[in-house]
Amino acid sequence: MYFRQQGVELKSIGVLSLLGLAWTLKFLWAPAIDYWRHHRRWMAAADVAMGLVLVFVAIEAGFGPLTWLAIGLFTALSATNDIAIDGYTIEFLAKDELGLANGIRIGLYRVGMLASGFVLMASAWLGWQGAFLVATGIFAALAVACLAAPRERVLVRTRHRSGPS
Repeated sequence: MYFRQQGVELKSIGVLSLLGLAWTLKFLWAPAIDYWRHHRRWMAAADVAMGLVLVFVAIEAGFGPLTWLAIGLFTALSATNDIAIDGYTIEFLAKDELGLANGIRIGLYRVGMLASGFVLMASAWLGWQGAFLVATGIFAALAVACLAAPRERVLVRTRHRSGPS
């Protein structure tokens, strides 16, 4: 809706769907996130960075090349957040708890969709810049929640030696 109200052509808005490739290609950087671990920190950092991107979009208030870049960065950060959430869930929970956790995560995803609807409605009262700032506040709250979540288990990596001991 934002871009349409900015006068962006529908075909350009349609091209934005290509940015969804970030979720398709996230397997390329997922191993690095899992290697460095600290999934809570990754989630919080991604949330803060997504909020900062929204601040930029609110300030930019248009649809130029920098906005395209910002949206691309936002989708990559969102996919990174998804990787970190998956890693945290798998690392933190026992195998028999993963089914319930998946159900809760899907439920919280739906809550997030409702929150985005709230932000959309807020745009009618606050304008788009205000709505982007409300969304930034939500991301900041999520970052705090991530850092307040229970810590991951300590993983001890062992080095494998080759040759005689």
